Amino acid sequence: MGTFLGGLLTIIMVRYVPAGASTNNLLGVLQAFSAGVMLYMTFIDLLPEAKESVGGRECMLWFFGGVVVFGVLETLILPAAEGGDHHNHAVNGDSHHVEHVETTTIKTPETTRKRRSNATAASPTPTRARKPAAPVANERQATERKQLLRTSLVTFVAMGLHNLPEGLSVYLGALADPRLGLQLAAAICLHNIPEGMAVAIPLWAATKSNYHVLYMTLINGLMEPLGVLLGGFFLKNYLTQSLLSKSLAAVAGIMACISIHELFPTAVTYAGKERASFALFLGMAVCFVALEGVDVIMS
Repeated sequence: MGTFLGGLLTIIMVRYVPAGASTNNLLGVLQAFSAGVMLYMTFIDLLPEAKESVGGRECMLWFFGGVVVFGVLETLILPAAEGGDHHNHAVNGDSHHVEHVETTTIKTPETTRKRRSNATAASPTPTRARKPAAPVANERQATERKQLLRTSLVTFVAMGLHNLPEGLSVYLGALADPRLGLQLAAAICLHNIPEGMAVAIPLWAATKSNYHVLYMTLINGLMEPLGVLLGGFFLKNYLTQSLLSKSLAAVAGIMACISIHELFPTAVTYAGKERASFALFLGMAVCFVALEGVDVIMS
């Protein structure tokens, strides 16, 4: 539910709180905000909790394991996001070939005489001398959209992997004390709001579709009840707090990579260094407030 609310807040923010004179500025600010949320969650929430459970050395080993997993995810998702490129290149190549065939004429004596007689009257065709810039702009926009789509897919997968062990932790808490399970569920719902924004912002940047943002954040949020079901029916004999902490440390590595490698560089490109830096720390501040609310609920 919290993830879905985060997606809804993102749509409201995009609609009513413009971040500058252009869509690119807004896009960059939102990407940096998302990076701030994820970095704060990684280094202030997930890693300290995992370190307390399994120790610093093992925690960081799992963290860097998550970095490796990110590299694998990127390798798998990048070809999928760029799959249309080969088709587009083939189509463009065919069109160039057709254009060449259509503009080539068979040289005969008659056509040669006509060409010589009209040489002084004919002027160069402007369209032959100058190529339109629109295809270049369209190609650049398509490349940018593929990059944003790739970022949104990696972010969606990473946050889904993050939500799954959170659902398992709710299950473990409810087993120990039903009241503790309810507190955990309420706390996780609250801190999932900025996480939902972290999922929604790259999705909106790639698709500009409110429907896709709400639908995908809802699916992402459903990973937590799925974790509860998995814990109750399949993993109850193997599930330990130590295993959950290791999983969250690995997810922290994935989230750190997404923020540093994908989100923030894109934000600087679109919004500039000053706006992107401000939005990064704003995202951290919002996440801080959400986690403080979690502490109030749990106390």
